[in-house]
Amino acid sequence: VWGEPKTWYMLSGAIFWLLLGNAIMFKMSNFRF
Repeated sequence: VWGEPKTWYMLSGAIFWLLLGNAIMFKMSNFRF
């Protein structure tokens, strides 16, 4: 597992986009209300 950085890049990228999407949705909901 440690010898495959591609899986770590995909995992960290998925987590990053998930957190980014949550932050954007949270800000949009705050602006809406």
